[in-house]
Amino acid sequence: MLVLPEIIRFVSWDILENLLNMKVTYRNVYLRLLNYLPVLVVLSSDSTRSIFKVNENLEFDLISRVSFELSDDVSRLGVCSERLSRYALFDGVLNVCVGKNSEGYYEFVKDRVVRPGRIKHFTFNDLLVVTACRGRKCYVLMLDLLTGSYKEHVIKASDIESVICSKNICVVKGEDRCFSVSLTSEEAYEVLCELQPLISCGNFNYFFDGVLIVKHVKDLYEPIFPLSVEYGSLCCYEGDIVVNSKEGVCLLKDHLLLKLSNEVKVENLTCFRNVVVFKTKGMAWSLINVDNRNVAYVEAYSCIPIANDLVLCVVKDGLTLLNTKGLITPEISVIKNYVSSESYAQVEVKPWNEWFSISFNGNVSIVREDLKGNSKVIHLKPKEFGSPIDVVAALKTPIGTFSKAFQITSKPLVLEGVVVKDCSYSVNGKLKDGVSNFKMLLSLTYSKTFPEVPKVLITGLSPGMKITHVNVINDSDVLVNADLNVKEVIKSGSNFLKFKVSMEFFDGVIQDLGLFTVEFNNCREVKEPPTTLRLEELQNGVLSISTSAGVPLRVICGGKVLSGVRVDVEDCEPPIVIDEYLTYEGYIWVKTHVVRCLPKVDVVRNNALGFEVRNAKRGGVRCVDYVFTLPKDSALELNFIDVTCDAKLCTLKLSYKSNNPQITVIACGALLKHSYGDEGFLEVTASLKEILSNGIYVFSIPAGFIENLKVYEVPVKDVVRFMLVKGFTLSKVLFDVVKDRA
Repeated sequence: MLVLPEIIRFVSWDILENLLNMKVTYRNVYLRLLNYLPVLVVLSSDSTRSIFKVNENLEFDLISRVSFELSDDVSRLGVCSERLSRYALFDGVLNVCVGKNSEGYYEFVKDRVVRPGRIKHFTFNDLLVVTACRGRKCYVLMLDLLTGSYKEHVIKASDIESVICSKNICVVKGEDRCFSVSLTSEEAYEVLCELQPLISCGNFNYFFDGVLIVKHVKDLYEPIFPLSVEYGSLCCYEGDIVVNSKEGVCLLKDHLLLKLSNEVKVENLTCFRNVVVFKTKGMAWSLINVDNRNVAYVEAYSCIPIANDLVLCVVKDGLTLLNTKGLITPEISVIKNYVSSESYAQVEVKPWNEWFSISFNGNVSIVREDLKGNSKVIHLKPKEFGSPIDVVAALKTPIGTFSKAFQITSKPLVLEGVVVKDCSYSVNGKLKDGVSNFKMLLSLTYSKTFPEVPKVLITGLSPGMKITHVNVINDSDVLVNADLNVKEVIKSGSNFLKFKVSMEFFDGVIQDLGLFTVEFNNCREVKEPPTTLRLEELQNGVLSISTSAGVPLRVICGGKVLSGVRVDVEDCEPPIVIDEYLTYEGYIWVKTHVVRCLPKVDVVRNNALGFEVRNAKRGGVRCVDYVFTLPKDSALELNFIDVTCDAKLCTLKLSYKSNNPQITVIACGALLKHSYGDEGFLEVTASLKEILSNGIYVFSIPAGFIENLKVYEVPVKDVVRFMLVKGFTLSKVLFDVVKDRA
C-alpha cells in the first residue's frame, strides 16, 4: 500500500490569490531553496518573477520582484537598445543585457558600462552563464533563471573555452587554467581541470575526478568516496551531501554511504534540515525523513523541505504542507458488498481527512456518508437490482489518488400482487385538480429487497388515459387519479384498462415492476348530485343567493364577480350568472345557472280558492322560466318551528323542504310571504283570530311555472295543537280569540 505523509494544512489557489494579491495556479508557481531559504516563485505573464519567503505556518513575505526574459525584441530596453540590435537577456532591476551590436559583435552591458569583447553564454537547466572577455580578464555572470538570483565573478583568462555546470557550481576553462565559480561563493578560485563540478555547499565545494568524489576546502582536496554520480543529482545536507547514483539515493557522511532509497534515477533532489525530497517520474515524489527513515510518496508538481520534518508541495488544487514524521496509509475497505432490506452496501475509508474526497465509477449512487472517528462510511445503492455491479472506488487526496475494485450484489424487485380496493369515475365531474375524472385505490405488494421506501409510479397504457396524480397512503395502499376519456371507453366497449407499476428512487432511478389490468365494468359511476340553489329577496332590493348544501358559489352580476357559500348582491339587474360547485365523493361539478329575470309572483284574492297566484310583470316581460329546468313533480314538507304572541298579534314560523327548488308562498288572509329554493323558512304574522278563522295556505310552484301550482292548507287544529305544545293553554287561546272577536 502507498504510504502518505500526514497532511497538516492545505491552501487552495483562490485563497492563495487573496493572500498574494496575484494570479496563481500550479502552472506558474514553483518552490525553491534560495541560499537555504525556502521560497515560492510566481511567474507572471509579463515575465515578472515574484519571490516570496515562506515559513512553516504558510506565511508569505515578498522579498523581490524581478523582470527578465530571453527575446529578440530590443524596442523597449532603454539603454540596452542603444547598443544592441539582437536582444538575448534583460533584467529590468540589474539593467544587464547580452546581445549583438549593429556590426555583429557581442557586447556585455551592465550599469550602462559597455565592455566590448567576445561574449558567450551557456545554459544548464535553470542556470544561465554569460562570459565576456577583454584582454586578460573575463567576466562570468551566473543567473538563476527561475529566482533571478545572480553572482558575478572575474577570472584571469583571455578567452573561455568551455563551461561545465552542475546545480549551483561551474568549472570555467580558460586557455590553460580552470576556475570554480558558484552562486554561493563570493570569489572564483583555480581548480584542477580534470575535476567535474557537483555542488557548492557554502564553504564546501564538491567535485568528481572520474573515480572519487572530492571535497574542496580552503585549497585542500579531500577524497570522500569512490562513487559515480550524474551532474545535478545531489544536494547539500548539513555539511555533507546526498547523492543519486547507481547505488540509489544515499547520504555521504564521514566517508560512509548511507542508503536512503533504491531509486537510481531521480530529479530535483533537494535537502533541507532532516528531510530529503526528489522526483522519480511524472508527478511522483518521494519524501524521506532522515531521522526516522520514514519514506512517503506524493503526487505533486514540485516539493521542497521548509523545516524539520515538514515539506511544502505544489499540487493541482493548491499548496499543501506535509509532515514526514507521521505517516498514514489510506485504506478503502468494503464492509458490506450486498443490498438487503435493512441497509445498502457500505464502504469505509480510514483514515479520513477533511481534504479527502471519494467517488465511485460504476452503476451506483451514494445514499449517505457517515463520519465515525477518523473514518468515513459511505452507503451505496445500485441503480439496477438483480445482477452484480462492478464498482471502482477512487479516493482523491491533495497528494495522491487511490482506488479499489469490488462488486455489489442485490436481489431483483418483484411485483407480487395488485388488488383494486375501489374504482370510480364521473362522466361530467372532475376531481379537485380540475382535470382528473377517474380514481382508484390499489393495494400493492412487492418484494422488499432494499431499505428505501421508493416513490410509486403508475402509468396508464390504455388509449385516452393520462395519470395525473399518484399518492402513497401507506406501505401498500396507493391512490391513483387519472384523466380518462370515459365516454370514449364506453363507446369503444373496451372493458379492460391497462396500467404499469414502476418505482422511482431518491436519485431519480426508475425500475419497472410489472403490468396489471382493471375491469372497467367494476368501476362505480359517481353521478352529479341535484342542485340546491336558493334565491331570496331581502329588504332594500338585496338578492341573497345560497345553497342548502353550503357549496361554494361564484356570482357574476353587473360586472362584479363575487364568491362564497352565500352571496348577497344589490343593485343587480339580470342576467345573473351563477356557478354552483357541487361535490360528491371527491368529484366536483360546476353547474352554471343564468337568471334572466328575478323570480317573482303576485298573490291576490280569488273567490274560488281565496287567493290567485299569477306571474308578476317586470318591464312588460313575464318571468315564467325562473332558472331551473327540473322535473315538475315536487313534494313539500312543512314543519312548525315557533310561535310568539303579544297583546294583538301572533307570529307563526314554519320550515319547508322540497326535493326540488321552487317558489314557496305562505298566506293568511291578505298577508303574503315569499321564499325561493328547495328549503327555507316561512313566517306569517296576524291576529290569532285571522289565523284561526282564515287558515294558513302555502302555495308551492315547482320549477317556477305557475301552471304547476300546488296549494297546501295548514289545518287549524294543527296550529292549535302546536300552540298548546309551545305552552299556550286552551283557555288562553280561546280567551284571545273571544277577546279579539269582541
